[in-house]
Amino acid sequence: MVRYFTFLDLTFRVASPVAGHVVWLTEFLHPFFGVAEEPRRFDVAIELMEDVALFDALMQQGSVDSEAHKEVFALDNSIITLPVWNDETEWLTMYESKFRTFFQVRPDHREVRLITGERPRFRIPLMRVLREYVMNHYMQQGGVFLHASGVAFGDNGLLMVGTKNAGKTSLLTHFLRSTEARYVSNDRIYIALDADPPFMRGIPTLATIRSAMLPLFPDVREQLEASTFYHHCTLDESTERGIPLKAWGDGRYGFTPAQFLSIHGATPQAQALPRAMLFPRVMHEAGTMRAVPLSPDEVATRFPEALFGANTWRNKAEVFNLTGALLPPVEALLQRCQKVALSMPCYEIQLGTEAYTAPQATEQMLQAVLG
Repeated sequence: MVRYFTFLDLTFRVASPVAGHVVWLTEFLHPFFGVAEEPRRFDVAIELMEDVALFDALMQQGSVDSEAHKEVFALDNSIITLPVWNDETEWLTMYESKFRTFFQVRPDHREVRLITGERPRFRIPLMRVLREYVMNHYMQQGGVFLHASGVAFGDNGLLMVGTKNAGKTSLLTHFLRSTEARYVSNDRIYIALDADPPFMRGIPTLATIRSAMLPLFPDVREQLEASTFYHHCTLDESTERGIPLKAWGDGRYGFTPAQFLSIHGATPQAQALPRAMLFPRVMHEAGTMRAVPLSPDEVATRFPEALFGANTWRNKAEVFNLTGALLPPVEALLQRCQKVALSMPCYEIQLGTEAYTAPQATEQMLQAVLG
C-alpha cells in the first residue's frame, strides 16, 4: 500500500507491503497531516520492509564501534541516539533494539527504509520519522514547537503549558469531556510565527493518562477498565485483539490520538488561531478554577516551560533533516517562544480540589480568557 502524508507543504510517500501499517499511520496522523492515495510530488520517500533474510544479514554485520552513534529523535526530556551499523553501501544504517528495526537513510536524506524481520514493530518508529522531519524542517523556517496541549473553540485556540504534573492533561481532559472544545494536541504544538495571522497546529504524539489522575474522572477509569486499546494497533485491531488495556511500567496508560479521542468522545481539529496561553497550577486546596492574569515579567520566567525540549536541546539534526543545516540555538527558540507568549494574554489557571466538578467556574474561566 502507498499513501501520501502532508504536513503544510511537506509531503511524504509511505510504502508498505502490509496495508495495516499504513492504515495505523493514517489513523495516528490524520487530520493533522493530510492523507491521500493519489500520486503526487513528494519530498521524502519512506519504505517499510519486512525481510527476515536482510534483517538477519544486517544483524550479523554489527555496529561500527561503541562510540559511533547518531542523535535521531528528539523527545521532550531526552534525545534518542542510535548506533551506526556497518554497511558498505551509501546508506547510513542505524539500529533501534527496542523495536528491532533498522533505519537506512540516503545521503540526501530524501529516501528512508525501515527494515525488520519477524514480528515487525516499526509503527512507532515510522511515525517518529515523519514527525522528526517535520519538526526539523519547520524550526528552520522560523516556527517554534511548544511543549503544550491545546484545544479549539471554533477558530479560537487555547494553549496549556506547564511542567510535568502541572495539570495540563487533566485540564485538557476536562475541556474535552465538559465543554465544546475540540482536540488539537495533548503534548506538542507547532506555532507558525511568520504566518498572517500566526496559527497553532497539533503535532500527533502518543497520549498518556496517569493513574493518579483517574480519581478526578471516575467515568474515565470505568472506560479504561473496559478498554482493549493498544497503542501499536488501530481502533479496529484493538477490538479484534480483545486483550484488556494494561498500564505501562510507570503506571501510565498509553494511546494513539484516535484512541485518546475515542475515550473522551472528542473531535479533532488540526489547527486554530492561538488566543491565550494557560499555565495550569494544581493548588492542593479547596476551591474550583480561576484565571489569574500574568504580567509580561511573570510570563518571561516561564518560557522554558513552554519550549519543547528546552532542557535537552541540540542544534544539529543529524539524520532526518532535508537541508542538513543546523537548527536554531535554544536562545533563538526561546526568543520565538517569548514572541508567542507576548502576542496573547497569559493566565495562571489555579485548580482547586473541586475544579472539575463546578461547571459554572469553568464557564467563567473560559469567558475570562476568551472574552
